[in-house]
Amino acid sequence: MRVAVVHDWLDTWRGGEHVLAEILRIYPHADLYALVDFFSDADRARLGGKRARTSFLQHAPLARTHFACCCRFFHARSNRSTCRPTTS
Repeated sequence: MRVAVVHDWLDTWRGGEHVLAEILRIYPHADLYALVDFFSDADRARLGGKRARTSFLQHAPLARTHFACCCRFFHARSNRSTCRPTTS
């Protein structure tokens, strides 16, 4: 069975990220998707080193510091996203 786990964005460790870590512990082979992934190495280690497949916002200018300003695009982008298997 293929499993995809979708999270809004990964920038800091808060409550939702604790839940995400537990879901990934239960489904260690799941594909992870997020709009952006700016986790530090320490936070990524808490997810078992897993990296998310991200949207175009990951590479937008000033995305690391201003991605929250793009909130109006998040809903539209996440509705158009499709879960495709990673090539690893």
